[in-house]
Amino acid sequence: MVSLMSKDLIEIGKKNAANKAVEENVEAGMILGIGSGSTVVYAVKKIAEII
Repeated sequence: MVSLMSKDLIEIGKKNAANKAVEENVEAGMILGIGSGSTVVYAVKKIAEII
C-alpha cells in the first residue's frame, strides 16, 4: 500500500517531469497530440501558462 506521502511525492515527480518536457520540447506553432495518461493534466497546465 502506498502512503499518502509517497503519493504526494509521485505527483510532484509527475508535475516536474511534465513541466520539463513542455519547457524543453514545445515551441510556438507546433501541433501537439495530447495523451490521456496521468501526467497530461500537468503538461496542459504548463502549456496554458506559456501561451
